[in-house]
Amino acid sequence: MEKTKSFDAEVAVIGSGLNGLAAAVALAGPRARRPVRVAVVDRRDPLSFTPRSDGRALALTATARRMLEALGAWDALEPHAEPMRHIV
Repeated sequence: MEKTKSFDAEVAVIGSGLNGLAAAVALAGPRARRPVRVAVVDRRDPLSFTPRSDGRALALTATARRMLEALGAWDALEPHAEPMRHIV
């Protein structure tokens, strides 16, 4: 039988990908207008996560960049970013 965990949250965010984590930070992070208690739920065990690269690229719009700046996350991402000059 699987163990279950109990957590008192006002909002449940399903998925710990880029969008899910951005939503969680927007709702509960230090720059949230009215922070709420957030639970991020994902099928993967967070303790077993290992960063990896499978060769895929990610394109962010200027609006997404502004959102990440507002959340305080862009400074950590910027050293790894390159402007898109054209799409093939």
